[in-house]
Amino acid sequence: MTGLVEAARQLMEVIGRIQDAINARYMRMILPHKLTVTQFKLLQHLYWHPEGLSVGELSGHLGLTNSAVSGIADRLEKEGWVERSRDPNDRRRVRIKLSQKGRELFTQRPRSVEEFWRCTLARLSEEERRRVLEGLLTLKEVVEKPEWPSFEQMHPSPQEMLTELLRDMMNMETSRVGMLLLIARLAEEEGESEIAAYLRQMSHEELNHAIKILGLLREMRTLKESLRRLLEEEERSLMAKMDAAGIAEEAGMSETADLLRRIGEDEKRHRKWIYKLLSSLNRS
Repeated sequence: MTGLVEAARQLMEVIGRIQDAINARYMRMILPHKLTVTQFKLLQHLYWHPEGLSVGELSGHLGLTNSAVSGIADRLEKEGWVERSRDPNDRRRVRIKLSQKGRELFTQRPRSVEEFWRCTLARLSEEERRRVLEGLLTLKEVVEKPEWPSFEQMHPSPQEMLTELLRDMMNMETSRVGMLLLIARLAEEEGESEIAAYLRQMSHEELNHAIKILGLLREMRTLKESLRRLLEEEERSLMAKMDAAGIAEEAGMSETADLLRRIGEDEKRHRKWIYKLLSSLNRS
């Protein structure tokens, strides 16, 4: 048994090393295109599904929210990597597909893999190559046939997709509240009080929309639960700002770093207030 365990470990190590070498070579090849890892993964899923995927389907594959995927797809579309089109079977649905530029990116991978193996095998003698191939062909014969999960197992149900869409809609509505209030503040500073009043009215309506959508989700929280969640978000926000301040400092952007740290101090104060509010609620 120990021999099998050790052999399995060595085989996994070899396969992992090969995959890392191939992926590193390919990533160096696509590096000039300035694609992030997430952008590349999205393109990769579209390559595997040439018929195209909806935002919801891509969200399921990538483990991201619909709004996050939509934003990534928007940037990729502007840069010419993907195209949007109506689903011929359901005109209400929009599918995202690789553009010609996107498809050409993936024609490079087979050439990259072939070049990797050609260079690697060239380091072996003819006898060594024969033994390696014989061993791999033997392994291929005993490896069990892959049984992939069904489409239903890998994709969310319509109800789950709707719930995710509603959550994204609620987040977008609350985000718009903040944006509208920010622009209203700018309008006020420029003496455009009528525009500012109109924007504040819009923010109030957007807030009502968010509350109604939250009701549809049946996830209305108590005040204590909401404050606890707000406290968690404040902590994540503070950490993000401190990380950004550190990066700004390293880049020589001291004014930006100082501003982010001052904002961080405000958020530390906010956390103390929320703690006090929770404590008072727990005592009541």
